[in-house]
Amino acid sequence: MFKELTIRTKMFLAISIVACVILVLTALIFTGIYKDLIFLRRIQFKTMEVDGAAIERLTKAAEKSFKPREQYQTVDILEEHKAYGNAEKVLRKMMKTDSTADPIEKISVSSNQIILRLARNSFKAGWLDKAIERYNQYLPAVPDDYDVRGEFAGILLTAGKKDQSLEQYQKLVKLQSDRTEWLLLLASAATSGYDKKTESGQKYITIADSALRKALLLDDNPLIYKKLAQILSWQEKYDQVLIYLRKCPPVGLDEPQFCRMFAEAVASGADCTDDEAKHVVRLANQGLAAPEISAELLAALARALRQLGQTDLAIRLFEKTIDKHPSDHMTRYELANFYHNTGKYLQAEKHYAILLEVTKGQK
Repeated sequence: MFKELTIRTKMFLAISIVACVILVLTALIFTGIYKDLIFLRRIQFKTMEVDGAAIERLTKAAEKSFKPREQYQTVDILEEHKAYGNAEKVLRKMMKTDSTADPIEKISVSSNQIILRLARNSFKAGWLDKAIERYNQYLPAVPDDYDVRGEFAGILLTAGKKDQSLEQYQKLVKLQSDRTEWLLLLASAATSGYDKKTESGQKYITIADSALRKALLLDDNPLIYKKLAQILSWQEKYDQVLIYLRKCPPVGLDEPQFCRMFAEAVASGADCTDDEAKHVVRLANQGLAAPEISAELLAALARALRQLGQTDLAIRLFEKTIDKHPSDHMTRYELANFYHNTGKYLQAEKHYAILLEVTKGQK
Protein backbone atom coordinates (compact mmCIF):
# COMPACT_ATOMS: atom_id res chain seq x y z
CA MET A 1 0.00 0.00 0.00
CA PHE A 2 2.84 2.35 0.95
CA LYS A 3 4.67 1.44 -2.24
CA GLU A 4 1.60 2.08 -4.37
CA LEU A 5 1.01 5.43 -2.70
CA THR A 6 4.63 6.42 -3.33
CA ILE A 7 4.30 5.65 -7.05
CA ARG A 8 1.10 7.67 -7.28
CA THR A 9 2.77 10.52 -5.45
CA LYS A 10 5.72 10.41 -7.82
CA MET A 11 3.42 10.41 -10.84
CA PHE A 12 1.50 13.38 -9.42
CA LEU A 13 4.71 15.30 -8.81
CA ALA A 14 6.02 14.52 -12.29
CA ILE A 15 2.78 15.65 -13.92
CA SER A 16 2.79 18.81 -11.80
CA ILE A 17 6.36 19.66 -12.79
CA VAL A 18 5.63 19.10 -16.49
CA ALA A 19 2.53 21.28 -16.23
CA CYS A 20 4.52 24.06 -14.55
CA VAL A 21 7.22 23.90 -17.21
CA ILE A 22 4.59 24.10 -19.95
CA LEU A 23 2.98 27.10 -18.27
CA VAL A 24 6.31 28.90 -17.88
CA LEU A 25 7.36 28.22 -21.47
CA THR A 26 3.98 29.41 -22.72
CA ALA A 27 4.33 32.64 -20.76
CA LEU A 28 7.84 33.19 -22.07
CA ILE A 29 6.78 32.58 -25.65
CA PHE A 30 3.89 35.03 -25.35
CA THR A 31 6.10 37.75 -23.87
CA GLY A 32 8.77 37.26 -26.53
CA ILE A 33 11.50 36.60 -23.97
CA TYR A 34 12.02 32.94 -24.92
CA LYS A 35 12.83 33.88 -28.47
CA ASP A 36 15.36 36.45 -27.30
CA LEU A 37 17.00 34.04 -24.87
CA ILE A 38 17.42 31.48 -27.65
CA PHE A 39 18.92 34.25 -29.77
CA LEU A 40 21.40 35.18 -27.03
CA ARG A 41 22.48 31.59 -26.40
CA ARG A 42 22.97 30.67 -30.04
CA ILE A 43 24.51 33.86 -31.33
CA GLN A 44 27.98 33.51 -32.83
CA PHE A 45 30.63 36.24 -32.80
CA LYS A 46 32.51 36.66 -36.04
CA THR A 47 34.08 39.85 -37.39
CA MET A 48 31.73 40.73 -40.21
CA GLU A 49 29.33 43.43 -41.32
CA VAL A 50 26.22 43.76 -39.19
CA ASP A 51 23.16 45.71 -40.29
CA GLY A 52 21.32 48.13 -38.04
CA ALA A 53 18.42 45.75 -37.46
CA ALA A 54 20.77 43.07 -36.12
CA ILE A 55 22.37 45.42 -33.62
CA GLU A 56 18.97 46.73 -32.58
CA ARG A 57 17.81 43.17 -31.98
CA LEU A 58 20.95 42.45 -30.00
CA THR A 59 20.48 45.53 -27.84
CA LYS A 60 16.84 44.79 -27.12
CA ALA A 61 17.60 41.18 -26.28
CA ALA A 62 20.35 42.16 -23.84
CA GLU A 63 18.17 44.77 -22.20
CA LYS A 64 15.49 42.15 -21.45
CA SER A 65 17.64 41.34 -18.42
CA PHE A 66 17.09 44.71 -16.75
CA LYS A 67 14.53 47.51 -16.54
CA PRO A 68 14.42 50.14 -19.29
CA ARG A 69 16.32 53.35 -18.54
CA GLU A 70 13.18 55.51 -18.41
CA GLN A 71 11.86 53.45 -15.49
CA TYR A 72 14.91 54.17 -13.32
CA GLN A 73 13.44 57.43 -12.03
CA THR A 74 11.21 55.39 -9.71
CA VAL A 75 13.88 52.85 -8.75
CA ASP A 76 16.25 53.14 -5.80
CA ILE A 77 19.82 54.01 -6.90
CA LEU A 78 21.13 50.68 -5.60
CA GLU A 79 18.52 48.84 -7.64
CA GLU A 80 19.53 50.87 -10.68
CA HIS A 81 23.15 49.82 -10.34
CA LYS A 82 22.06 46.25 -9.79
CA ALA A 83 20.19 46.44 -13.10
CA TYR A 84 23.30 47.71 -14.90
CA GLY A 85 25.27 44.95 -13.22
CA ASN A 86 22.84 42.39 -14.64
CA ALA A 87 23.27 43.88 -18.10
CA GLU A 88 27.04 43.68 -17.66
CA LYS A 89 26.80 39.97 -16.87
CA VAL A 90 24.62 39.27 -19.90
CA LEU A 91 26.90 41.13 -22.28
CA ARG A 92 30.07 39.54 -20.89
CA LYS A 93 28.47 36.11 -21.25
CA MET A 94 27.66 36.94 -24.86
CA MET A 95 31.32 37.79 -25.43
CA LYS A 96 32.42 34.35 -24.23
CA THR A 97 29.90 32.19 -26.13
CA ASP A 98 31.18 29.97 -28.92
CA SER A 99 27.85 28.43 -29.98
CA THR A 100 26.52 28.55 -33.52
CA ALA A 101 24.46 31.37 -34.91
CA ASP A 102 20.69 31.27 -34.60
CA PRO A 103 19.56 29.33 -37.71
CA ILE A 104 16.26 31.20 -37.78
CA GLU A 105 17.62 34.73 -37.46
CA LYS A 106 20.85 33.97 -39.39
CA ILE A 107 22.63 36.83 -37.59
CA SER A 108 26.27 36.97 -36.55
CA VAL A 109 27.57 39.90 -34.52
CA SER A 110 31.10 41.27 -34.21
CA SER A 111 32.53 41.15 -30.70
CA ASN A 112 33.39 44.83 -31.22
CA GLN A 113 29.69 45.63 -31.08
CA ILE A 114 29.43 43.95 -27.69
CA ILE A 115 32.46 45.89 -26.44
CA LEU A 116 30.70 49.09 -27.52
CA ARG A 117 27.53 48.00 -25.75
CA LEU A 118 29.56 47.23 -22.62
CA ALA A 119 31.17 50.68 -22.83
CA ARG A 120 27.79 52.40 -23.07
CA ASN A 121 26.36 50.29 -20.27
CA SER A 122 29.32 51.21 -18.05
CA PHE A 123 28.86 54.91 -18.78
CA LYS A 124 25.13 54.82 -17.99
CA ALA A 125 25.92 53.06 -14.73
CA GLY A 126 28.45 55.75 -13.82
CA TRP A 127 31.48 53.47 -14.08
CA LEU A 128 33.52 56.07 -15.97
CA ASP A 129 36.93 54.40 -15.74
CA LYS A 130 35.52 51.12 -17.02
CA ALA A 131 33.63 52.93 -19.80
CA ILE A 132 36.78 54.77 -20.92
CA GLU A 133 38.77 51.53 -20.92
CA ARG A 134 36.20 49.89 -23.18
CA TYR A 135 35.91 52.80 -25.60
CA ASN A 136 39.70 52.67 -25.88
CA GLN A 137 39.36 48.98 -26.67
CA TYR A 138 36.65 49.55 -29.29
CA LEU A 139 37.97 52.53 -31.26
CA PRO A 140 41.33 51.07 -32.42
CA ALA A 141 39.37 48.15 -33.87
CA VAL A 142 36.80 50.41 -35.57
CA PRO A 143 38.70 53.70 -36.19
CA ASP A 144 36.24 55.00 -38.77
CA ASP A 145 33.27 54.97 -36.38
CA TYR A 146 33.33 58.75 -36.13
CA ASP A 147 30.10 59.16 -34.21
CA VAL A 148 31.30 56.82 -31.45
CA ARG A 149 34.59 58.72 -31.29
CA GLY A 150 32.59 61.91 -30.80
CA GLU A 151 30.53 60.16 -28.13
CA PHE A 152 33.76 59.09 -26.41
CA ALA A 153 35.16 62.64 -26.54
CA GLY A 154 32.07 63.90 -24.74
CA ILE A 155 32.41 61.20 -22.07
CA LEU A 156 36.05 62.12 -21.49
CA LEU A 157 35.00 65.73 -20.97
CA THR A 158 32.33 64.59 -18.50
CA ALA A 159 35.00 62.60 -16.66
CA GLY A 160 37.14 65.73 -16.29
CA LYS A 161 39.74 64.55 -18.82
CA LYS A 162 39.65 67.71 -20.88
CA ASP A 163 42.94 67.31 -22.75
CA GLN A 164 42.08 63.74 -23.75
CA SER A 165 38.67 64.94 -24.92
CA LEU A 166 40.25 67.66 -27.05
CA GLU A 167 42.61 65.09 -28.55
CA GLN A 168 39.65 62.99 -29.72
CA TYR A 169 37.82 66.01 -31.16
CA GLN A 170 40.99 67.11 -32.96
CA LYS A 171 41.27 63.64 -34.50
CA LEU A 172 37.68 63.94 -35.71
CA VAL A 173 38.41 67.35 -37.25
CA LYS A 174 41.27 65.77 -39.21
CA LEU A 175 39.28 62.68 -40.18
CA GLN A 176 36.15 64.61 -41.23
CA SER A 177 37.31 68.12 -42.02
CA ASP A 178 34.01 68.94 -43.75
CA ARG A 179 31.84 68.45 -40.64
CA THR A 180 31.16 71.74 -38.86
CA GLU A 181 29.77 69.79 -35.91
CA TRP A 182 33.21 68.54 -34.84
CA LEU A 183 34.71 72.03 -34.99
CA LEU A 184 31.90 73.43 -32.83
CA LEU A 185 32.21 70.60 -30.31
CA LEU A 186 35.99 71.10 -30.21
CA ALA A 187 35.48 74.81 -29.47
CA SER A 188 32.86 74.05 -26.84
CA ALA A 189 35.09 71.49 -25.11
CA ALA A 190 38.06 73.87 -25.17
CA THR A 191 36.10 76.66 -23.49
CA SER A 192 34.29 74.48 -20.93
CA GLY A 193 35.15 75.64 -17.43
CA TYR A 194 37.20 78.50 -18.87
CA ASP A 195 39.14 80.52 -16.31
CA LYS A 196 41.29 83.33 -17.65
CA LYS A 197 43.32 83.33 -14.42
CA THR A 198 44.82 79.90 -15.18
CA GLU A 199 47.93 79.43 -17.30
CA SER A 200 46.15 76.99 -19.60
CA GLY A 201 43.25 79.39 -20.18
CA GLN A 202 44.89 81.12 -23.15
CA LYS A 203 45.85 77.79 -24.71
CA TYR A 204 42.23 76.64 -24.69
CA ILE A 205 41.01 79.98 -26.00
CA THR A 206 43.43 79.70 -28.93
CA ILE A 207 42.14 76.20 -29.76
CA ALA A 208 38.51 77.37 -29.63
CA ASP A 209 39.17 80.51 -31.67
CA SER A 210 40.93 78.53 -34.41
CA ALA A 211 38.15 75.90 -34.53
CA LEU A 212 35.40 78.51 -34.81
CA ARG A 213 37.14 80.43 -37.58
CA LYS A 214 37.52 77.20 -39.56
CA ALA A 215 33.84 76.47 -38.93
CA LEU A 216 32.91 79.85 -40.41
CA LEU A 217 34.57 78.83 -43.67
CA LEU A 218 32.18 75.87 -43.85
CA ASP A 219 29.02 77.49 -42.52
CA ASP A 220 28.18 81.18 -42.25
CA ASN A 221 26.10 80.53 -39.13
CA PRO A 222 25.11 83.32 -36.69
CA LEU A 223 25.75 80.99 -33.75
CA ILE A 224 29.42 80.73 -34.75
CA TYR A 225 29.73 84.52 -34.78
CA LYS A 226 28.17 84.65 -31.32
CA LYS A 227 30.58 82.03 -29.97
CA LEU A 228 33.53 83.96 -31.41
CA ALA A 229 32.16 87.12 -29.81
CA GLN A 230 31.98 85.25 -26.48
CA ILE A 231 35.68 84.35 -26.70
CA LEU A 232 36.57 87.95 -27.51
CA SER A 233 34.43 89.09 -24.57
CA TRP A 234 36.44 86.92 -22.18
CA GLN A 235 39.53 88.66 -23.50
CA GLU A 236 37.82 92.05 -23.03
CA LYS A 237 38.12 92.89 -26.73
CA TYR A 238 34.73 94.58 -26.72
CA ASP A 239 35.02 96.54 -29.99
CA GLN A 240 35.50 93.22 -31.81
CA VAL A 241 32.63 91.69 -29.83
CA LEU A 242 30.24 94.25 -31.31
CA ILE A 243 31.67 93.71 -34.81
CA TYR A 244 30.85 90.00 -34.67
CA LEU A 245 27.45 90.51 -33.08
CA ARG A 246 26.48 92.84 -35.94
CA LYS A 247 26.64 89.82 -38.23
CA CYS A 248 23.79 88.21 -36.26
CA PRO A 249 20.15 89.06 -35.60
CA PRO A 250 19.83 91.31 -32.50
CA VAL A 251 20.21 89.33 -29.27
CA GLY A 252 17.20 89.03 -26.97
CA LEU A 253 16.44 88.22 -23.35
CA ASP A 254 15.85 84.62 -24.41
CA GLU A 255 19.62 84.40 -24.98
CA PRO A 256 20.83 85.63 -21.57
CA GLN A 257 24.46 84.65 -22.12
CA PHE A 258 24.80 86.60 -25.38
CA CYS A 259 22.53 89.40 -24.19
CA ARG A 260 24.75 89.97 -21.16
CA MET A 261 27.83 89.88 -23.38
CA PHE A 262 26.28 92.56 -25.63
CA ALA A 263 25.44 94.75 -22.62
CA GLU A 264 28.95 94.38 -21.20
CA ALA A 265 30.45 95.42 -24.54
CA VAL A 266 28.31 98.58 -24.59
CA ALA A 267 29.08 99.27 -20.92
CA SER A 268 32.81 99.04 -21.64
CA GLY A 269 32.60 102.16 -23.81
CA ALA A 270 33.05 100.28 -27.08
CA ASP A 271 31.93 102.27 -30.11
CA CYS A 272 28.29 101.23 -30.54
CA THR A 273 25.83 102.42 -33.19
CA ASP A 274 22.61 104.36 -32.58
CA ASP A 275 20.64 101.20 -33.34
CA GLU A 276 22.63 99.26 -30.77
CA ALA A 277 22.02 101.98 -28.15
CA LYS A 278 18.29 101.84 -28.87
CA HIS A 279 18.39 98.07 -28.58
CA VAL A 280 19.93 98.32 -25.10
CA VAL A 281 17.03 100.58 -24.03
CA ARG A 282 14.54 98.13 -25.56
CA LEU A 283 16.12 95.20 -23.69
CA ALA A 284 16.13 97.20 -20.45
CA ASN A 285 12.41 97.93 -20.66
CA GLN A 286 11.72 94.29 -21.41
CA GLY A 287 13.91 93.33 -18.47
CA LEU A 288 11.92 95.49 -16.06
CA ALA A 289 8.78 93.58 -17.03
CA ALA A 290 10.41 90.13 -17.00
CA PRO A 291 10.13 88.42 -13.59
CA GLU A 292 12.54 85.61 -14.48
CA ILE A 293 15.45 87.76 -15.66
CA SER A 294 18.68 87.16 -13.74
CA ALA A 295 20.24 89.77 -11.45
CA GLU A 296 23.50 89.48 -13.42
CA LEU A 297 21.83 90.40 -16.70
CA LEU A 298 19.92 93.27 -15.07
CA ALA A 299 23.16 94.70 -13.67
CA ALA A 300 24.90 94.38 -17.05
CA LEU A 301 22.06 96.26 -18.77
CA ALA A 302 22.10 98.91 -16.02
CA ARG A 303 25.82 99.52 -16.60
CA ALA A 304 25.25 99.78 -20.35
CA LEU A 305 22.49 102.36 -19.78
CA ARG A 306 24.72 104.32 -17.42
CA GLN A 307 27.39 104.41 -20.15
CA LEU A 308 24.78 105.66 -22.64
CA GLY A 309 23.61 108.41 -20.27
CA GLN A 310 20.21 106.82 -19.63
CA THR A 311 20.37 107.67 -15.92
CA ASP A 312 16.77 107.13 -14.76
CA LEU A 313 16.35 103.82 -16.56
CA ALA A 314 19.77 102.66 -15.35
CA ILE A 315 18.80 103.41 -11.74
CA ARG A 316 15.56 101.44 -12.08
CA LEU A 317 17.51 98.41 -13.30
CA PHE A 318 20.11 98.74 -10.55
CA GLU A 319 17.31 98.91 -7.96
CA LYS A 320 15.63 95.82 -9.42
CA THR A 321 19.00 94.04 -9.31
CA ILE A 322 19.33 94.78 -5.59
CA ASP A 323 15.73 93.70 -4.96
CA LYS A 324 16.44 90.34 -6.60
CA HIS A 325 19.83 89.93 -4.94
CA PRO A 326 20.05 91.97 -1.69
CA SER A 327 23.38 90.39 -0.72
CA ASP A 328 25.10 91.68 -3.88
CA HIS A 329 27.03 94.34 -1.97
CA MET A 330 29.31 95.26 -4.87
CA THR A 331 26.34 96.21 -7.04
CA ARG A 332 24.78 98.08 -4.10
CA TYR A 333 28.05 100.02 -3.68
CA GLU A 334 28.03 100.72 -7.41
CA LEU A 335 24.45 102.03 -7.17
CA ALA A 336 25.27 104.19 -4.13
CA ASN A 337 28.15 105.78 -6.03
CA PHE A 338 25.90 106.29 -9.06
CA TYR A 339 23.32 108.09 -6.90
CA HIS A 340 26.09 110.25 -5.40
CA ASN A 341 27.58 111.14 -8.80
CA THR A 342 24.17 112.17 -10.14
CA GLY A 343 23.40 114.38 -7.12
CA LYS A 344 20.85 112.03 -5.54
CA TYR A 345 22.43 112.23 -2.07
CA LEU A 346 19.53 110.97 0.04
CA GLN A 347 19.29 107.76 -2.02
CA ALA A 348 23.05 107.39 -1.88
CA GLU A 349 22.98 107.81 1.92
CA LYS A 350 20.42 105.01 2.24
CA HIS A 351 22.61 102.45 0.42
CA TYR A 352 25.85 103.58 2.07
CA ALA A 353 24.16 103.09 5.46
CA ILE A 354 23.15 99.53 4.53
CA LEU A 355 26.69 98.79 3.42
CA LEU A 356 28.07 100.25 6.66
CA GLU A 357 25.90 97.88 8.69
CA VAL A 358 27.17 94.98 6.58
CA THR A 359 30.80 95.90 7.26
CA LYS A 360 30.08 96.18 11.02
CA GLY A 361 28.60 92.70 11.01
CA GLN A 362 31.70 91.29 9.35
CA LYS A 363 34.03 92.44 12.17
